[in-house]
Amino acid sequence: MNKEVLREQFSRQLGLSVPQLEVIPLHSHASYRSYYRALLPDGSTYAIMEIPTGKWSLSEEVTDAALEVHELPYLELSRYLASKGFPVPAVYGADEETGYIILQDLGDQVLEQALPNLSAAEKLQRYREAVTLLVDFQGKTNPETDSCIAFQRQFNEELFIWEFEHFFEYGIEGRLGQTIASSDRECLTETARKIAATLTKLPQVLVHRDYQSRNLMIHEGQLWLIDFQDALRGPITYDLVALLRDSYVVLDLETVKQLIN
Repeated sequence: MNKEVLREQFSRQLGLSVPQLEVIPLHSHASYRSYYRALLPDGSTYAIMEIPTGKWSLSEEVTDAALEVHELPYLELSRYLASKGFPVPAVYGADEETGYIILQDLGDQVLEQALPNLSAAEKLQRYREAVTLLVDFQGKTNPETDSCIAFQRQFNEELFIWEFEHFFEYGIEGRLGQTIASSDRECLTETARKIAATLTKLPQVLVHRDYQSRNLMIHEGQLWLIDFQDALRGPITYDLVALLRDSYVVLDLETVKQLIN
């Protein structure tokens, strides 16, 4: 993080004179993006997303080789989702050369962190809110008529197989510390292809792709969407599974059934 460059960004993009700037690193689960909080002398705060060189134009995996990208997908998706009325952090400035995006500071509380302090009823209510937000995310967006980079990207069989291979490598081999036998891998891959073919036949909607408790922030009493830059067309069930079978929060089966209903 270059504070001098960041001060120049505040001056040029927000018209703010920032003689002193305190920057605090924020914990991030993103694989290549870094996040910071900028504290200005007047007490105001901003969130800063930093994207390293080479990661500015595409999401982490290329989902469509023919895709033409003219700006960071995050910026286009942010405008698109905001135009539909979704709670996403405001973008105050962005600079392709430095890789800095100045964002609204939503605070520090993600849904995952809030859950331990909630009663069972309050926890269920928060998840009902998350499901309602997801229903709107799918219902108020239209892959067939809306213009957005997300709808130029498709969760196709190739990408599903990539994710299965990722699981084989890290979820099985990495976790168990042993190599999958070739005969077993052949069976796993064939099964993965059958599942992928089934998933691509489901109704296709806008998919956040990482709709879980660490990407839903609580700010001003409501849930906000973050880390939506990899959104694309995909099966209607994908995000609901990500939420209810979260990697970080285990919900009891009865709660999962209620929320599916």
